[in-house]
Amino acid sequence: MSTPNPHWSQTSSRLFNACPRAWVSTYRPTNASLNQNDKVHEPKEIEVADTVDHALVHTMRQAWLQRTRDLFVGKRWTKPFLRTWFLKHLQSTMPKSSEDLPELHLKMSTEESLRQLNLLEETRTLRPIVHRQPRRWAYFERRQHADVDQHTLYAAPDLAVFHQHQWTLIRIQFRSSPKTAMSQQLEHLLMVHWAMNQPGFPNTFTSYRVRIIRWSYGRWVEHQVSVSQNLLKQARDLMQLDLQEMKWTWRAAESDPSLALIPLALDHRTCQSCRWREGCPGGDDLVGAKEDQERILRRLNQMDEIKSLRTE
Repeated sequence: MSTPNPHWSQTSSRLFNACPRAWVSTYRPTNASLNQNDKVHEPKEIEVADTVDHALVHTMRQAWLQRTRDLFVGKRWTKPFLRTWFLKHLQSTMPKSSEDLPELHLKMSTEESLRQLNLLEETRTLRPIVHRQPRRWAYFERRQHADVDQHTLYAAPDLAVFHQHQWTLIRIQFRSSPKTAMSQQLEHLLMVHWAMNQPGFPNTFTSYRVRIIRWSYGRWVEHQVSVSQNLLKQARDLMQLDLQEMKWTWRAAESDPSLALIPLALDHRTCQSCRWREGCPGGDDLVGAKEDQERILRRLNQMDEIKSLRTE
């Protein structure tokens, strides 16, 4: 079997950097998918989330997308309609663990999510669209990909707004770290590469702005990401580095389907909400599992050294 060509997305990249073993388990292709075009695809959205927070975020994203579709054709949701839609869809994605949560806690989390969605409409970036001020705009699903440097890139913006002779590419983050690391800014700039490789969009980077709307400490924070030729090159290099490391990991997984030597999570907190925790050696004792891996690697290295000496 040939090594598949992994795709790049923020979800895939962050999972890979957090835990290569979980990444392999999540994106491991079936024989059918490899026979089609030898690519590793974004997995289909799961119906049941892993945690309550994942269920809330998933439902918020779906509510926003459906709301935007209707807004695009001139239909605006009322708050009562949003509540009804949200509660109905949240119920279908809730994990079994939600049964153990106090009812008050779940109710408060749901109300906070609805508040988050309502406040999103009042952000400075989105208010002109919601209130139907003259704008040329489009919305996208993140599952829409582009081919960049012969790689499959999932980096679609949530919205693109044409104003003052430029396209503003907008990404909405319902959950995000309070830190704005440089690597995260470079990830956002991959939206420009995505747009420049889409029909209907200009292929010059000067035609774009990048704006991020992220939820932080109970409010929406908006900031703009600088777009330059140098930063776009760094973003592309970051993508290619991630993809090269993913390919090496695939080769290791193909040579040993048990995944015994695939690196485990960097932090035990990743294991706590991992869907692959059951059956994973690091699920209950990450430190011990890493020590076992190191012993196996040392033994293999010693065997290689012995083989080398015998052939000299």
